[in-house]
Amino acid sequence: MLPDAIIALITETLRLINNIIEGTPIEQRKANSIIAYNMVWPIYKGLLPSETVTQIEEIMKGVK
Repeated sequence: MLPDAIIALITETLRLINNIIEGTPIEQRKANSIIAYNMVWPIYKGLLPSETVTQIEEIMKGVK
């Protein structure tokens, strides 16, 4: 029973994400992604290995 509930939760989450981004210009999606990254990065940064943090920061240097 639990796996069915998890699958339903994932499905509904993906449906919500699709409804949010549907019809949104790519520039706005990119801006929203940068905002979300900057909000959660300080939290996740402490949870990840230093090599992973370095890789992510290198990738994000080119994103503006």
